[in-house]
Amino acid sequence: MMALFITLSSAFLLRAVAVSLPRRATVFIDSRGEHAADPVMFIPDTTVPLVANRQDWTRGRTPLRLFKGAPPGVREAIARPGIPAFDPNSLNHSQEVFISIPPTDAIGVMCVPGHVPHGMVFYNVMDPELLPFVVDPSRSDFQNASVIIAPGGGNTHVAWEAEGLTHANWLNSLGISAFVLKYRVPENGQDNGEIDSQRSVILVRSMAKNYGLDPNRIGFMGSSAGGNIARGIALKTSLVYAPTDELDTSISAQPDFIMMLYSSVTAEWLDPASVAAAPKKMFLAYTLDDPCIEPTNNKKFNAMVEEEHLEDRFQVVEYPDGKHAWGDCNYYPQWKGHACCRWRDLGEQFLRQKVIGGL
Repeated sequence: MMALFITLSSAFLLRAVAVSLPRRATVFIDSRGEHAADPVMFIPDTTVPLVANRQDWTRGRTPLRLFKGAPPGVREAIARPGIPAFDPNSLNHSQEVFISIPPTDAIGVMCVPGHVPHGMVFYNVMDPELLPFVVDPSRSDFQNASVIIAPGGGNTHVAWEAEGLTHANWLNSLGISAFVLKYRVPENGQDNGEIDSQRSVILVRSMAKNYGLDPNRIGFMGSSAGGNIARGIALKTSLVYAPTDELDTSISAQPDFIMMLYSSVTAEWLDPASVAAAPKKMFLAYTLDDPCIEPTNNKKFNAMVEEEHLEDRFQVVEYPDGKHAWGDCNYYPQWKGHACCRWRDLGEQFLRQKVIGGL
């Protein structure tokens, strides 16, 4: 997909650019960052993309809203050059956009292979949703397990294509249903990601039997920041938000298994007593030269798994190199020589042996 870019200058005011987005007001770009009618604002003197066709994100599927009303939680702003501005006090000045990730996105530049990010991403998500990729039960390889997918994005954007849709298609190829989570961003130290993730588990579990799925075989997969969210909700047996309806009070928000890619565990995971309360199964894959996470705790966790003989529950994969964002190396073909690009072979093994055959 071709990305269109425009350079903004504080000396030049562009008012004639308008793109119509479904379910949102018309977007106007003001190069000085002034509030036009319902604008998407960009920081002056940076190069930013024009808004893409938002219908692309659904891929013809019908998304599921997580909450009936306004989602719980506190909204915060993160001001970073080259990405859409965000005003936590105004929905009109914080339009949700779905665009080809700009080359000025600081998280992308720092973390992706070659420092040139690719793929379509979300900014300014205010209405969290799930996009279902449900496998037809009549398929010969149908499995009753399902996985909720939280893409990464450094809590600034949601890497919808490279770390969401691609994983859903991979899981579907194994006969496993998937639900890609569009969680709220930006976030600056609040719990919105965990709120949306816990609610997504509750929602999928509440609908599982309607899809022919096992409500006790629901996993949560996250890459980078999404993996950190998976780590966060995995050890929690209670909600991080006040219940919003009867589902929140009657259905568990803890996933049955988790998968984490190029993210890290916290010190809490190094305590065998804490890990005893973790989901039944876990897959963790990381590299030692990752510039965007600290692998020390992962190494300690790997050692603890071996010392405590927990290999039947936890599969930890350590790669010597590969850095970050290698979840789908088709986006970065120059990276395919790295062993981490073949992580799906081990991921499939984990799913077949520890989830489908052993959960």
